[in-house]
Amino acid sequence: MNQGTQKKKPDPNILKDLWSADDLLVLKTLRKLSMAGNLIYVPDLLKLLSQARNELIEKELIRFLANIKKQGVVPLVVAGLKKPGLKNARAGILSTIWQSGLDYSKHMDLFIQLFFEGDYLVALESFTIMEQSIEHLSDLEIEEKRNNLLDGLDRVSEDKKPLARELVNLLQI
Repeated sequence: MNQGTQKKKPDPNILKDLWSADDLLVLKTLRKLSMAGNLIYVPDLLKLLSQARNELIEKELIRFLANIKKQGVVPLVVAGLKKPGLKNARAGILSTIWQSGLDYSKHMDLFIQLFFEGDYLVALESFTIMEQSIEHLSDLEIEEKRNNLLDGLDRVSEDKKPLARELVNLLQI
C-alpha cells in the first residue's frame, strides 16, 4: 500500500451504501469494493461484519475480507480483533485470516489470548491460524508460544481442552 492510499479517506457515498437498509445495495457495494481492492474500507467492513443483518451479507463480507491478499491488511484486521465492539464478529474475522493465507505469525500472542478467552468457535478459528503460522516462527518463538499455552491450560474450559492439547503438541520443536 503506498502513502497515497493510506491518507485517502473513504468515499461517504460508498459508506452510505454499505450501511444501507437495502441488502441488495450493500451486496452490490461490496462487489464494487472487491474489484477496487482499497484497504481504507477494511475497518468499516469489520464493523459491518459485527452487525451483519443476514447470513448472505455476512458470507459476502467474510469472502471479501478473506480475498484481500495485501499484507497491509494485517494490522487493520488485528486492530479490529482487539476492539471490544467487534467481539461478536471475532469468529468471522478469524476465519477470514486463515482463509486469506497471509502471514499473521507476529500476532500469535493475540490468537493464544483469543483461544483462551473466546467460545469454542473462536478457539477453533484461532487454532487454525496458529497451526498455519507455525512455519513462520523460529524454534525459540515456537517454544515461547508453547510455554504460554501450557501456562494457561488450567484455565481452559473442558470443551476446549482437547484443542489446547493438540495445539501444545503442534508447537513441539
